[in-house]
Amino acid sequence: MADVWLCLIVLSAVPTAAASLLLNPVVFLVLGPDAWRENVARLQPYRWWLGAAIVALCLSTTVYATTYA
Repeated sequence: MADVWLCLIVLSAVPTAAASLLLNPVVFLVLGPDAWRENVARLQPYRWWLGAAIVALCLSTTVYATTYA
């Protein structure tokens, strides 16, 4: 069962990490505000999916840490 929780952690961490790379403040500083706004606008249709991925990441990490660590 620990493998299932680890798999959930990995599968929910990938989209969360991808979104965090696009929304990173360094992108704002390096590429400028227009490119940053464009990145945010591209993520708009996926906001509920990203929110669900963040919730799944938090839940699966908590369950794994409390049960198997």
